[in-house]
Amino acid sequence: MTTYGDATTTDTTLASLCEQSIAGWELVVQTCGSTETGGSHPWLLFLDSGDTLHPGMLARIRGALAANPTLDAVHCGWTLVDDASQTLAEERCEADGDLFDLLACRPAFPSCACVVRRTVVEAAGGLDRAMGVAADWVLWQRIARRGARFGRIRDALVSRRARADRGASGAAGVHRPPMRRGDDAKHRGPNRPEPRPGLAGKYGKTSLAILE
Repeated sequence: MTTYGDATTTDTTLASLCEQSIAGWELVVQTCGSTETGGSHPWLLFLDSGDTLHPGMLARIRGALAANPTLDAVHCGWTLVDDASQTLAEERCEADGDLFDLLACRPAFPSCACVVRRTVVEAAGGLDRAMGVAADWVLWQRIARRGARFGRIRDALVSRRARADRGASGAAGVHRPPMRRGDDAKHRGPNRPEPRPGLAGKYGKTSLAILE
């Protein structure tokens, strides 16, 4: 969980974690600007202070992962709330399986709504803080580009506070491309693997609590 010096929002997130219906999770608290993932568990959920989990969220996601061990990540629906915790919107991503085509165009979900394998995050290079508010989006693109398989739960199981840099859906970087035009097609390396067939031409001219 990343904190921003606001004790009230941090307490809100901590309380929702303590109310989870299952045990066996591990919390790593980081201050804004930290680059280390930390922890030791094989599944990751990236939270910001102020995010609030439904009491059954981790149990529901663990159940989905147990039902399909081939999945690399599971995302759920989310609720966007204001500072008074009043609901502004309820959103969900309807796609599952291979999400690269979707993520090449726009964010699919906020990171607080998706549990992902630690090994997949590490293979994708982790969060690149140099990308600013688009860092989450870039990470999910890199994960999907490596062939990750996503499962989904349609129910909204987490609430996210509205912020000016998140756009209407609550996903960071909604209104800005994560890379300069053509970068995804032309650059290769540990964070940009070999382009998948047919996608360079299609997109080259357009523009993460830890759980057992």
